[in-house]
Formats: sequence, C-alpha cells, structure tokens
Amino acid sequence: MSETLVTPGADAAGAPKPEPIAQEPTPETAKPEEPKAEESEKAKGEKQEPEKPPEKPEDYTLEVPEVFTAESLPKELREANAATLGEVKAWAAKHGVPNAALQELVSAYGKSAEGLNATAAGLREATYARNQETWIAALKDDQEFGGGNFEANVKVALKAVQKFSAPGLTELLNQTGLGSHPEVVKYFWRVGKAMAEPGMEGAQAGDTGARDPAKTLYPDLK
Repeated sequence: MSETLVTPGADAAGAPKPEPIAQEPTPETAKPEEPKAEESEKAKGEKQEPEKPPEKPEDYTLEVPEVFTAESLPKELREANAATLGEVKAWAAKHGVPNAALQELVSAYGKSAEGLNATAAGLREATYARNQETWIAALKDDQEFGGGNFEANVKVALKAVQKFSAPGLTELLNQTGLGSHPEVVKYFWRVGKAMAEPGMEGAQAGDTGARDPAKTLYPDLK
C-alpha cells in the first residue's frame, strides 16, 4: 500500500496551495500615520507664550479713546479722565491684568461713552426744540403780548436786545434757547416800549447791534 504524502503548500490532491491575496487595510486595522517632524516643530512655534502683565502702572501702553481726551472737553474734565485712567492702570498692575486685556476694556468703555454722549446730545436737541415750540406758542396766546400784535411786539423786544444786550448775554440766549422764554421776551418788550417814550435814553431810531437778535428770540420769524 502506497502512502500519499501531503506536503506544505499543496492541497489534498497534491496541487500547490495558492498564496493568500493581500487586502487593503481597513480603518480599524490601519496604523495611524506618525506626524512629520517638521510639522510638529511648526505647531510648537505657533503656540505663543502668554503675555506678561506690566509690573508698574506706567508700563502700560494704551490708546485712549478721543472721547476722554478731546480738546473740546473742559480742562477739568480732561484732567479728571486722566486721573481715572491712572487709577485703572494701578488696579490692573496690582491684579496682573495684561496690557492687551486692559486695552480691550478701555476701548469698550470709550465706545460706551460715545454712545451715551450721542444719546444725551439728541435729548438736548429734542428738549431745545420742544421748549422753543412751547414758549413761542405761549407768547402767541398771551393776552398782553400775542394775538394780532405778536410780530410787532417781537420787533419792539428786539430793539431792546439790540441796545442793551451784551455779547455774552446774546450768546447765552442762543445756547440755551432762553431768548424765546416768555418772561425773557416780555421783559425786553417792556424795555423796548420804555425806549420809545419821549425823553427815554436810547430811543433814537436805527440802533442796531453787531448781531441780529431776531435769530436769538425767534429763529423761524420772517
């Protein structure tokens, strides 16, 4: 009886056993690619060290918003703003606040102050316009001053302003709008009437000031 030998690499019939076909690695079996050395060095370079806070208040370098330093501000207010900024720097140095963080805070506060100033200016303008409208309407309805004699009485008041109002007073009336206040207008009106009386000093016709008071008392008067 003859023996049938089965040798390695052969199947039961004696034929050579085929080599296994290589397969693509699956995501589960794939070995993660090692980062390149140069990329690792680049990543390290991009990692910045945290900013070291200034040790003293004077070491801070800040761009202060103009709303705190404008030349149009009163000197006392600019000095007060500078003193407040000095206190803020001292606090920041004490608590280790970085320069960039303090700059962000100061800039944000500047924008807030600008917004508040714009709101306040709008309110002042609205109040000025409302007062003018209310006061002029009251004068027109005044039994002594208004009615059909309104414009004539205004001109009489203006003559008194032209004669006796100093430049500083005229400027004040312009800025505040008080030149249209009923009591102010009627005061100058009474002075103007007294000027027209015989023998009253300053009653001469043609007296004019350097500035037309009509724009002070009634900007909309033609």
